[in-house]
Amino acid sequence: MKPPGGGGHRDHHHRGGDQEMVRLTAAVDGVESARRVGSSDASDGDDEETASGDKAAPWWIRRGPCADAVALTQTMTYTLGFGVLGLLVGLIGPSLPTLRTNAGVAYERLGVVFLARWIGGVAGSAIGGFALDAAPRSHAPMCVGIVVAVLGAVRIPAARTLNALLLAFLVTDLGLGVLIVYGNTLGTWANARNPGPAVNVINGGFGLGALVAPLIVYAALDVSPGVGVTGAYWTVAVAAISVAMYSSRVVAPARPEEGKEDEEEDGGKEEGGKEQGGAEGAAEGAAEGAAEGAEVAANRRASSSTDSPIGPGAATAATAVFIALVVGVETSFGAFLVSYCIGVGGEVGEKEADLATTAFWTTFTLGRFAAAGLVARTRPAATLSGHCACVCVALAVVLGGRGSRVSVWFGSVLFGAGMSSVFAAAVAHLHELLGPGGMSGGAGGWISAGASSGTLVMLATSQALGTPDAVMATLLALSVCAMGTMVAVWTRVGWRRAFGSTGRDERMRRR
Repeated sequence: MKPPGGGGHRDHHHRGGDQEMVRLTAAVDGVESARRVGSSDASDGDDEETASGDKAAPWWIRRGPCADAVALTQTMTYTLGFGVLGLLVGLIGPSLPTLRTNAGVAYERLGVVFLARWIGGVAGSAIGGFALDAAPRSHAPMCVGIVVAVLGAVRIPAARTLNALLLAFLVTDLGLGVLIVYGNTLGTWANARNPGPAVNVINGGFGLGALVAPLIVYAALDVSPGVGVTGAYWTVAVAAISVAMYSSRVVAPARPEEGKEDEEEDGGKEEGGKEQGGAEGAAEGAAEGAAEGAEVAANRRASSSTDSPIGPGAATAATAVFIALVVGVETSFGAFLVSYCIGVGGEVGEKEADLATTAFWTTFTLGRFAAAGLVARTRPAATLSGHCACVCVALAVVLGGRGSRVSVWFGSVLFGAGMSSVFAAAVAHLHELLGPGGMSGGAGGWISAGASSGTLVMLATSQALGTPDAVMATLLALSVCAMGTMVAVWTRVGWRRAFGSTGRDERMRRR
């Protein structure tokens, strides 16, 4: 004989179990509706209920690059940080004449500034990688890195000797190196299931900052020519400190490997419960599902780590080399397009070449934000191959056109579109190659060091400025070498494994 209210108690217990399964599923699949994971009777009337028990998430979360509101907040934090990075880097070019005058040196001697920046960036990358592995759930090192970068940046316009200028740049890039490690690595951790779109948005913040920085310099020079550059640096410094203060209040994400096995088993319990259906079959279904979930987790660990055709060290090193090459090509194209157009004596003059350079950077920045939606259902390897092909075609068009208006403009826009998603796709690709847990702080440090080493590639390319055609030919050759690095990785991993569909891809198509 059933106790009074027994049926209601059992139904309440069943509903509570469904709600618990919803919460467990949220840890694996992000914000989804309760109807998607609950049984039919628990979901009636709550079709749009999210995993947290709230009503449907806003469209800008459901259709955005992040899984849930927490990941969105974290991603926007790193985007703001990279905006600071873009502002500080973007100030260098427009302020260089003033800095040269202040230090009393010729332009030829300013080449050592890039060497100082590289040393600072690599050192900051090493420090950031070590700090992230030592304290993975804290934004404190990133905030300290921003403060260090600000301390160096405000001394740049005040430097009156070359040595003082070098020290200021070294300190600035030391702090920025830490920021790059944290922004890229934590961005992948916060969006571990599909980091490509979010990392595109994060690096798009850099592009926006780099576009806005010259406007700040020009506005400051118009308002107060005597202290314009100094005022621009202090304006950016205030913005950077504000970002650091905000970042300190945001919770840092955990590395994906934490709790991964439990999540797989919980997911198995959920599927088993759904297949059995009803209150009486829930316990039996959960037991069967637990075994299935454990088997799934074991299979994933076996296929993603121990049997991986390429070791984590080799994958990280290859990606760092690739990033050094593409960042060097990217910055060199933006820096030397005007010199190339003037040198070949074609149809494009200096002012028009400046506009073409602006078109490149604008396309590059907007392309990163556009790619956040376009690459959501694409494997990183496919994104890399397609965008690298666009880069090579664009450089070949510019080189073959020898300064013609069509070749310069078409090549600049195509180069910006092609280069836009390369960095983010490379980071997402490495995260995928490294298997469960994805990128570590050390791997993020190598990525940051590779990005900083793009400065050396730019210095090497500058040696070809005496022969204009050699500049574009060098950039094309470096792009082919970068593509060759990834081809070697895909050959080692297996082309089907690198480009084939995954379970995640199938789930996203069904959605």
